[in-house]
Amino acid sequence: MIISIARVSIEAAEHDRLFAAWSNMVALDHPPGLVECLLTKTEEQIEVVGLWQDRNAHDAAVATEGSHPAYRIFDATGTPAEHEVVDVIGHIIVSP
Repeated sequence: MIISIARVSIEAAEHDRLFAAWSNMVALDHPPGLVECLLTKTEEQIEVVGLWQDRNAHDAAVATEGSHPAYRIFDATGTPAEHEVVDVIGHIIVSP
């Protein structure tokens, strides 16, 4: 598994457009191999964090225009995102 993290710094005025893009994405088809996707916020940045089955699935989504969740969302604001991919080397699922 891998995690992709895409982040942008946007003005508060762009938040509504970004959240609308996130809401729209929930109803769309998701790329093969995407396990989970989170929208996170720090004081300065908004991040789209994706958990992927493997790097091939991630790279295929990047290569297919409009498929990768981060690009779908950040394209709505017209802001290029910083993007990094990290390997998952440990994973624990905690059930309630």
